[in-house]
Amino acid sequence: MSNFSVPPVPPAFEPFQPEPGWIKVVGIISIVIGSLGLLCNCGGLVMTPMSSKVYEAIPQLAGKTPPAEALPGPMNYLTLVLAVGCSAVLLTAGILLLKRNTLSRTLHLVYAGVTIPLTIVSILIALPQQAALQEWIQANSGMPPNPAQNIGQYVGMGCGGIIGMAYPVFLLVWFLAMGKKIPPRTDFPAA
Repeated sequence: MSNFSVPPVPPAFEPFQPEPGWIKVVGIISIVIGSLGLLCNCGGLVMTPMSSKVYEAIPQLAGKTPPAEALPGPMNYLTLVLAVGCSAVLLTAGILLLKRNTLSRTLHLVYAGVTIPLTIVSILIALPQQAALQEWIQANSGMPPNPAQNIGQYVGMGCGGIIGMAYPVFLLVWFLAMGKKIPPRTDFPAA
């Protein structure tokens, strides 16, 4: 009878795999866009109630109140609050991605899934408001209509919509169509 024990089986060897480069790029972009979104949308939330006061600075419009359909309504505030929330989700997703947390992928997809329709709804809300505002300005200011200003506003909204949806669409393609997954961390210090 032998007193020798069976040697333990060594753990499976997993070779070192370098961190994919896209993790830092997408994480940092998400943090930057999320931070800017928080800053700008919170500023918009504070400034929106004061938007009618801007027109009092125009001498021809002093003392005249814009019509209700040209002023921000409850839907404007709802879209702004949702935009603040989406920005916070994107910022969190970016931070978690840099930490290699698998929840980051889900948060990026939630952000994209909410932001795309939110951007479209915001534009659809803004179009009639801009038209009513331009009509009111022309009727009350005595200034001739400026077609370039009207075109510029619509081009600005269109560009804003395209830019606002570019990153969410990229995230949908990146995480869904290309099937990117967040690999586990391999850079932990040795014990």
